[in-house]
Amino acid sequence: ICYEGLIQKHIAPVLGRIELTKMTPSDIQGLEAELIAHGMAPQGVQLAHNVISGAFKYALRMERAWRNPAKSVTPPRIVRKEVSPPDIGGVKRILALAEKEGHPLFPCLHLIAYTGIRRGEALGLRHRDLNLEVGTISIVQTLGRSLLKGLIVEPTKTNAGRRSIDLDDGTVDILRAHIGRQMLQKMELGGPYEDKGLVFCGPLGSPFNPMMVTRTFQSFAKREGIEGTKV
Repeated sequence: ICYEGLIQKHIAPVLGRIELTKMTPSDIQGLEAELIAHGMAPQGVQLAHNVISGAFKYALRMERAWRNPAKSVTPPRIVRKEVSPPDIGGVKRILALAEKEGHPLFPCLHLIAYTGIRRGEALGLRHRDLNLEVGTISIVQTLGRSLLKGLIVEPTKTNAGRRSIDLDDGTVDILRAHIGRQMLQKMELGGPYEDKGLVFCGPLGSPFNPMMVTRTFQSFAKREGIEGTKV
């Protein structure tokens, strides 16, 4: 999703003017040093490096280049931060606080916690993907964010990603209550509401930014004294 924006915003303005056969490791190293100097995280620089290297691999196959100068460049080392997921008790406290305050993302957080689906899968869930009579949901698409296109909905990347998930009775009840409130809100708003068929959406029907889910969960976790959490 972010490759196109990375190329147009960071790579092409610097390396786009250099012919493939004349590009040197120093050119690539200079770009990566510049990205670091402008505050890009090591993960972003590593991604830029992989994109450049991948482009040269394709150029080699097409016989448009005779070497891959990116191979001689070592991108910055990525230091993985240790993320300790909260225990079951911690998750329940977070969800209880979100429910008590009536946060609009509580049903979404509950579904993620009780099924293990990804945040993009939850936000891409449509009403037609639900079968609350049987107690199942179907995962067929995911919602993500592109640097250039904004929020976009895409099919799951693999066939394995398309799956049906069973719901417990408590989750079914929470989803039923959520859908009831959503329908009432839609009726009250009338025209301004833009129905995209999403189970979890903003007050006017627009998709949620996936980062809102993460930030909401982390905010409630922090208030419960649980640090280093991620959803």
